[in-house]
Amino acid sequence: MLSVALTSFVTGITEPIEYSFLFVAPVLYVVHAVLTGVSMAVTWGLGVHDGFSFSAGPIDYVINWNLATRPWLMIPIGLGFALVYYVIFRFAITRFDLGTPGREPAEDVEDSAKG
Repeated sequence: MLSVALTSFVTGITEPIEYSFLFVAPVLYVVHAVLTGVSMAVTWGLGVHDGFSFSAGPIDYVINWNLATRPWLMIPIGLGFALVYYVIFRFAITRFDLGTPGREPAEDVEDSAKG
């Protein structure tokens, strides 16, 4: 999962991580879709405009800095939404015991040394 997260952050290609929790915890995907829409509404409301060529990752952010309107606001908005995502996802996962990638139930392994 670390390589998927790193790829998602650096390039903005989020499909692998989105699909991984879409199939394991569809409720979280719905929450993600709503939060994504809210984040877009917030940026629009604050007059933040930043185009991207492919995936809206840091590479596109840097390349399009001079073409954007108020691009510096994307950093605090992104950090704020990261906190919101963390709090909501952590609450939902622990409260409703939602399965997520990396939290699969432990399998019972028989000890072959016992005879």
